[in-house]
Amino acid sequence: MNGHRFTYDRVRLRARARRARRAAEIPAEHRPMLELWILRAVVTAGGWQDLHRENSYMFNQVLALGGIPETDGKDRSVRRAVRRLNAHLQEREQAVPRRRGALFDNLAALGCMLGFSRVEQDLLALADMADSDSRLETCIQSFGWWSVPRLARFLSVVLGHPRARVSAALSSDSALARTGLLVVRLERNPPFELLDGLDGILLSEHRDERALLGCFFSPVRGGRLSLGDYPHLAQHVGLLTVFLDRALAGETRGVNVLLHGAPGTGKTEFARALARSLEVEAYEVSGSDSDGEAANRRERFAAFQLCQRFLERRRGRALVLFDEVEDVFPAAHDLAAVLAERQGGLGKFWTNRLLEDNPVPAIWITNRAGAMDPAYLRRFDYVLGFEAPPRSVRARIVSESLQGLGLPEGLLRRITDSEAVTPGDVAKLGRVLPAGDATSAGQAAAFLEERLRVRELRLEGQALSGPGRYDISLVNADSDLGAVVSGLAAGRQGRVCLYGPPGTGKTAFARHLAEQMDAPLVLRRASDLLSCWLGQTEQLIAEMFRAARADRAVLLLDEADSFLADRRGAVRSWEVTQVNELLTQMESFEGVFVCATNLMDRLDQAVFRRFDLKIKLSYLRAEQAWRMFARLAGELGVLPADEQERAALRRELGTLTRLTPGDFAVAARQAAVCGAPRDAAELVQRLRHECRVKTDGGGGKVGFVG
Repeated sequence: MNGHRFTYDRVRLRARARRARRAAEIPAEHRPMLELWILRAVVTAGGWQDLHRENSYMFNQVLALGGIPETDGKDRSVRRAVRRLNAHLQEREQAVPRRRGALFDNLAALGCMLGFSRVEQDLLALADMADSDSRLETCIQSFGWWSVPRLARFLSVVLGHPRARVSAALSSDSALARTGLLVVRLERNPPFELLDGLDGILLSEHRDERALLGCFFSPVRGGRLSLGDYPHLAQHVGLLTVFLDRALAGETRGVNVLLHGAPGTGKTEFARALARSLEVEAYEVSGSDSDGEAANRRERFAAFQLCQRFLERRRGRALVLFDEVEDVFPAAHDLAAVLAERQGGLGKFWTNRLLEDNPVPAIWITNRAGAMDPAYLRRFDYVLGFEAPPRSVRARIVSESLQGLGLPEGLLRRITDSEAVTPGDVAKLGRVLPAGDATSAGQAAAFLEERLRVRELRLEGQALSGPGRYDISLVNADSDLGAVVSGLAAGRQGRVCLYGPPGTGKTAFARHLAEQMDAPLVLRRASDLLSCWLGQTEQLIAEMFRAARADRAVLLLDEADSFLADRRGAVRSWEVTQVNELLTQMESFEGVFVCATNLMDRLDQAVFRRFDLKIKLSYLRAEQAWRMFARLAGELGVLPADEQERAALRRELGTLTRLTPGDFAVAARQAAVCGAPRDAAELVQRLRHECRVKTDGGGGKVGFVG
């Protein structure tokens, strides 16, 4: 509530400061019309009595317009002054001043672009002048209270237009009302509120008509991508293009598309590419006001309405883009935001009508669709979510964005493999990093780590089976992993449990599977799902499956024993409900689900029958360990050429029965941190040390092996 109150106060303070600045700066060409309207309000509309009673100082200020001296306050003196003021008004009425100056020129331009009648233009001018001139503002306030008929009669007298036309201009169906530039608020005095910042725009000179509206909306900039860069959304692209093309041809009202997903996943670029493919005139709603500050909810909606009206009048094929809409659609549970929107006259009914009646199709973009009120969500015709793109798409983005930077292949692979790195992150890296810099590899990794850290993510990349690319033949499994990959890739459905000691390649195999299926990998660990709030873990589990289902991703649940522990040992109710939720979601999931655990014996018995495959990954066989050793030693430059030395190393390596691919990955990282080993024998010693500090992977004691 305090945040919304602060926003409201900030707007009011800014308006008050602007009014103080402008009070003595009303252009001379506007003053004749301003003074005529003041005289009509006081004399013709009959406001002089209340004005004199409530603010005698301002009453005397009005008398000064006719060169009439101040009164002594007695009724006879006051009435005599009013009669003289009336005579002065009649003289002025003989020659109504011309509408001259920047204000009226800009209003005439708005009338042409937006279809404002002369009455609506004068309403805007009156509101602008009342916001600037304390005499006019006080004259209006002196009438005390307002109803629609009373306001229409008053404005008809002051502006000199027939009452019927004034009433039409005040209606919610008028062109002025549909733009949001002026809001009639009968509970306030004065009873109309000009859009904040509009006064400065109307009083400024602009090079052309479009510049006049430039702070509200602007043509969509050309994007770097095309729809062909979204092959993972091909089905949506085809359907969405046909839908929008049909809507544009049939002039259908209330057409709205919502693009949602994490920042940097390409939503805005997709919207721009879609507009180009449809060959339409596209405009983007501004997120800032005329002062360059962040626009509030009313200002952004007014900009949207202005853009809608502007494009509707042009009668061409057009789209409106509205980015970061989470700022204007409050969540149903956000009571402070809901109260603020009601106080601002932009309640749910008004917002729903806005979504149902827009004449020009609109594309709305948000990072947090889940926080929006369902009453708003259901009014979007098409909802499209954006997740991390498939690996093949990420590889192309990385190649195109980072070419010429001289980054090592290993780092490029790691960036490609990391689902946490978005296309937006890659684009920023390509923009910041100097081309061909010898230290750019470390800079690139540090840059990405920091970008991800603020989002509570990390640069993981594919865990390699030792140095080099992933090699499925270096995984010691009790099943044919090649056949498993082929079968899952063909059917794109299955539930697999990978178990075995740490470091044997369970997570790496899941990443390899996703890569071969050209599908994203949704990876969740215990730390991602476990919550201290009752019921929150179950919700996170359901959301995990929903995300994987929406993106047709391979879903990997690491540390599965944290959720699938035997319910017979449960002592708390939530321990049971977590297992039940996960089992229920598993059975209904139509995709590839992989669980990884180091503690197979702790899983609930009901879990086993729900897995199609239970694959054990064990320590490396002797020939696998030697192949990994020879590869790593060769890369480090310590592999001896002598066959006898190699044979001795192979025999010594064979005594290490608990080697895993993860041990070789650790040894490779040690070489990067501490320097390469002096010779192959030292590399063996490093691997031996890794084996000594291991448990047996099943809860046993520490064993000193070899």
